[in-house]
Amino acid sequence: MKKFLRISSVAVLLLLVAAWFVVPRYILGMITNYEPFTFERVLDSEEWRASYGIFDKEHPRDYGFDNVEELDYLTVEEDVQLNGWYVETTAPAEKCLVLIHGRTSNRLKTMKYLELFKATGLDSVYNFFIPDLRNSGKSQIAKTYMGYKFGEDLAASLLTLNKEKGSSDFVLYGFSMGAMAIATLLGREDLVSLMNDNSIKVNQLILDSSLSNVKETLRVNSQNLGLPGFLFDQSFALYGDAINGFGEQMRFGYLLNGVEQPILVLHTRNDNRTPFAILTKELELLSDKANIETHFFDGPRHVRIYQTDSLKLKYQSIIEGFLRK
Repeated sequence: MKKFLRISSVAVLLLLVAAWFVVPRYILGMITNYEPFTFERVLDSEEWRASYGIFDKEHPRDYGFDNVEELDYLTVEEDVQLNGWYVETTAPAEKCLVLIHGRTSNRLKTMKYLELFKATGLDSVYNFFIPDLRNSGKSQIAKTYMGYKFGEDLAASLLTLNKEKGSSDFVLYGFSMGAMAIATLLGREDLVSLMNDNSIKVNQLILDSSLSNVKETLRVNSQNLGLPGFLFDQSFALYGDAINGFGEQMRFGYLLNGVEQPILVLHTRNDNRTPFAILTKELELLSDKANIETHFFDGPRHVRIYQTDSLKLKYQSIIEGFLRK
């Protein structure tokens, strides 16, 4: 009996050691690796077309924009190949609005907002850039690290537009992890310096269904999966190590603190992917809230406010009012 207990104790110890080393690395893989949503995956599926809200449309020309160029470029700090649509309108060359998709998505999902800009006449105010960030659409497969690397891709997008199109004044409009990419761009000192060195100005931010705190959002997901707290903590520590110790800073309360540009925040109270309670807590942590305009909704799912028929015109009016201020 004693021998059996000794063997059982050893077995339990080995299982705990295996869990400590193996499970966190597996969880890190779930965080950093996901199957890319290519154009083909979306366009070949009626279900995904409907989910993206594009139905029979697949190019900006389907929304009445004919002057469209595909740009190929590399991200900053790495040789990851990116691709995006530059949509030239009657707007001044220096003014550009960038639509930034989220995780497990691509630029086809953000393309539909061109309809909003056409309807409001904002297509005479801005040119548009609709990129595929890494691991999305036509861009190269690569780890995103919950928006940390998306921030670098966004920086590369602005630098490319500045160099090739003469764009210098930007509005950044991000969804879910795309909103975190915007915050990362404005909160990482190395990326801020890069923008300043090239005289690139970000004038306004629109954040829809934002991933506002990476750690707390992942914690909620891990609790829903029944992952013990100590394994989550180890997994998140590995994530932080992978992004130069920046894990604890991947939150709006840090990244957007001190940002002076006008910020429009749109969110649904019952968002099951980027919880509303996490967002409101992060906004409360900001030292100056005078530049922040918020609109909260009941009903729509994650990144579905504009696609909800009963809210579409209200959403459109909010965006137009903010951008015309």
